[in-house]
This record gives sequence, C-alpha cells and structure tokens, in this order.
Amino acid sequence: MLGSFRYRVNEPDSEEAGKAMYPILVSMMWKYERDGKPVLDERGLVFRPQEIKVAQYQAEYDALSQRLLTYLP
Repeated sequence: MLGSFRYRVNEPDSEEAGKAMYPILVSMMWKYERDGKPVLDERGLVFRPQEIKVAQYQAEYDALSQRLLTYLP
C-alpha cells in the first residue's frame, strides 16, 4: 500500500495508474463519508508537518490533495 501511494505522489504524470490504484488504496484507509465522498483528512491520510509556513509548500500539498481527489469515482 505504501509503495503504491508513494508511486502516486511521486509520479503525477501517470493519471491512468492513479485512477486505477488510488480507489483501491482509499478502500483500505480509515475514513468517513461526506456527501457520498470519502474524507481521509487526519484519519487515513495525514500530511506532515501539520503547519506549513511556506506558501509554496502549502500550494504543493493543496495541489496533491486536489489531484488525489480527482482519482476517486
């Protein structure tokens, strides 16, 4: 599971693989649902550091979160 997730994070250009892998990974993570969508924040998917002080890094975390959401059906 960790290897698949690492692959997804480090290979953003492989959209096909992300769409195939990420829903399977999400099915194994702790989560709850909101509006019929899984919410992983601070349960199955925990970004560290929690407080990001550099705007560029915050933007990268935000972009990753948004990209991962697009892989969900």
